Amino acid sequence: MKNVNLALSRILAVALVGAMLLTVSLFFAACVKTGAEEGEGGSAKSAAGKTLSEIIDDSGFEYGEPAVITDNSAPLYAYIRYPETGIKNVDAAISEWAESLCAEGAAELDTAAGAAGDKAEGEVNIQSRDFFVDERYIGIESDGVFANNMTANPQSIVNTFNVDVQKGELLKNEDIIDPSKVDKAVSLLRAEIAGRYPDMKKDTELKNLGADSLAHIALAHDGLDVLIARHTLLPGYIGSQVFTLPYDKLGDALLVGAEGKDGELPQRSGQDAGAGIAQGSQGMDGAAGTGGAVGAGDAAGAGGAAGEEATRRDIDPNQPMLALTFDDGPSKYTADILDLLEENDARATFCVLGNLVDTRPEAMRRATELGCEVFGHSWDHKQLTKLTPEEVKAELTDTSDAIEKASGQNIRFYRPPYGATDEMVESVSRELGYSMINWSADTLDWKTRDADAVYKAVMRDAGEGQIILMHDIHGTTAQAMKRAIPALVEKGYQLVTVSELLKYSGIEPEPGKTYYNASSPSKDASE
Repeated sequence: MKNVNLALSRILAVALVGAMLLTVSLFFAACVKTGAEEGEGGSAKSAAGKTLSEIIDDSGFEYGEPAVITDNSAPLYAYIRYPETGIKNVDAAISEWAESLCAEGAAELDTAAGAAGDKAEGEVNIQSRDFFVDERYIGIESDGVFANNMTANPQSIVNTFNVDVQKGELLKNEDIIDPSKVDKAVSLLRAEIAGRYPDMKKDTELKNLGADSLAHIALAHDGLDVLIARHTLLPGYIGSQVFTLPYDKLGDALLVGAEGKDGELPQRSGQDAGAGIAQGSQGMDGAAGTGGAVGAGDAAGAGGAAGEEATRRDIDPNQPMLALTFDDGPSKYTADILDLLEENDARATFCVLGNLVDTRPEAMRRATELGCEVFGHSWDHKQLTKLTPEEVKAELTDTSDAIEKASGQNIRFYRPPYGATDEMVESVSRELGYSMINWSADTLDWKTRDADAVYKAVMRDAGEGQIILMHDIHGTTAQAMKRAIPALVEKGYQLVTVSELLKYSGIEPEPGKTYYNASSPSKDASE
């Protein structure tokens, strides 16, 4: 195999222009800010029954730790998730690409708003999956959208990158497929497309398929994955797709693998493909599902026996109480926060993403056993107000199912991503029987990434009936809780779940309503 020059130049520039299709090549890079340092529409289906978005949205990682870029402020909301490899130059390249997506998206919003003389808002949402192959290579696939309120259709984002772990190098396409034999790979791709979509056999574009169709490739367990973005080669209604070119059929066109054994990249080394991957939800071009909440003990509804036993504790309605809430998990830091809660006889509410529940089911079980509460926070952090009613239903119900399976408790609440609701979202929530829980105090922990700043924000905003927003994907937030939780208890606050807070404040939540704290009335979009 060739040596790859690690002196990578700038990551491929991302052009987010007007309503053009955005397909970002990621054989130079992948997605998101080096986050682990502190913590972490109804499309037509493929032959396998899933769009590329649904497949990638399975979200389990085989190598490294998840890292996330989030921006919870207008005009550009962002949620970009990828596996951080621990290889410095690789992670730097990924971070640069992800940050460029946010920067380019913000610039396009400015341009669109200026041209229309109106306020533009948008969202970047990227999900990723990876494969650890032959105990040496990492193939990463990313899929997502850039959407804004100035254009009718979201722009598709498809990215791939490949890593040689032994050499600590990003691989280029020509390091994977022999440039002199690229026609062999193109022919295989043409056959795969025609096999899945027979009606396209006579399509001129398919007949003229060239090397550029292999722009987005990733090493996977069963073969070389080729990602094709929505509106590229295939009709837009099909959505983004992934086609797998088997290693044995690639033969000597494949450069990576066992040295001197062309096309013999070992299959399914390490864990099985899909191990640790959450199932049963759509993503990106299709609807993605989550939502819901898990109640803690009698305050939140039915729960398992272990949860009921754990929640038998004294709460004095005459003493001040507040609710700490943690979004976007579960993550590797959730366990640390649960330790602190247990040590201080405190409870909290975790607003989790449905596509992450199966990655850390033990955290969900332990939260329940400790009497904590688990809400849904959508399946994959899409802004619900930008989806169709059917997609919102899938976001909520898929997450509810995942949480109930992991915790055994009933669902009553959820927290909408970015706190965004409108009449449509409220109508769907009412139909499904869910109330929405937002917050009265935002620590901005996602922005500061500073433990001291988070601690000060919590102590500044602490007050009777407050619902405080944080994110347990950040190590700095977990660090802040080492000081904040015991300090709040020492000040006399009872740290309770949202359900307990509302119950002891005499509030009976209504489906379709949004609640911000225990002292202000609920709100809906018409108010």
